[in-house]
Amino acid sequence: MGVRFSLANLIGGFVLKSPFIFNMIHLPIVDKYKAPVLFFAERDIILLSTFLSRYNGNIGVVDNLGSYILGIIRKIILQFYSYKQVVESVNDYNSAMALVRFMADSICSFVLVYDHKNEDEQKIRHCLYVLDGVKKSLEELSYPIEKTDYISDEDYAVLKSQHDNAIKNREKIRDYMIRELNKFSLIKQNPTSQTIIANADWKYKNITVKSTPKNRYSWNEMYSFLSLNEEGQSFISFLSQNVHGLSISNLFVDGCQEDFEPLNSLVYHIIHYSLLRTCINIFGEDTFKRAVLDDNPQLVHLLTDEELKEIRSKQMV
Repeated sequence: MGVRFSLANLIGGFVLKSPFIFNMIHLPIVDKYKAPVLFFAERDIILLSTFLSRYNGNIGVVDNLGSYILGIIRKIILQFYSYKQVVESVNDYNSAMALVRFMADSICSFVLVYDHKNEDEQKIRHCLYVLDGVKKSLEELSYPIEKTDYISDEDYAVLKSQHDNAIKNREKIRDYMIRELNKFSLIKQNPTSQTIIANADWKYKNITVKSTPKNRYSWNEMYSFLSLNEEGQSFISFLSQNVHGLSISNLFVDGCQEDFEPLNSLVYHIIHYSLLRTCINIFGEDTFKRAVLDDNPQLVHLLTDEELKEIRSKQMV
């Protein structure tokens, strides 16, 4: 028989009254205006959304680098608004922590793959990044669609067709990315780089070295791309407790707005100093400003020389 708990046991037990709080991030711009920190995070998201609105085409197309980058930006914008909803309407601290981890993983991957002055390296990492995704998708699709008594012949035929077409689509993308990778002189001149292609190793440290765990960024190492100090990077890693439903995620947090301030500060920081900065690096300061201000001139105060200098500062927290 399992352990039984009475109501008295439950009421009398330990309850986590406040969240785990690492040393608060010092945000000069937030301190200056005394506004809720999430306001400043959303301000940056509005800039990115305005920029994105200028490119209402095929967003997220894998063989178009710019389109795919825009698709990632859109994904992170949606993650932010999901986080905001959870914080302001649901007061769900555990889900909020998981969403912060989703954003952090998305942004540090975005920085590693696309924030490069070397155009060839940017394209190589992009091809490997997409290749990794389609290979894992093909592994999942390797399970056959089985006919059961609970599905009609007509529905089974439709599902089987969708399944087969999905495999063909992924195989086509996989083969295209491998062909593209083998066109780069950096790949041709380094035979060992074939191991990186074979493993779709977009997290490689040195493409001229064989693909091994030592030549691959770990997620913990990638958190340094978020302009966080060691304590902040460790906290991002700690958020896996909530993503994977481990024991600490079962502890009760009151969910008052003060509890969310450390998380809100972290969200602001990774959006401002990593996501927004990387977007400006990729597209160019002038292009980014022109695209935003042509659509919404009222945002000019967010893109002054002083503001852009502050974004580029990449402050460590």
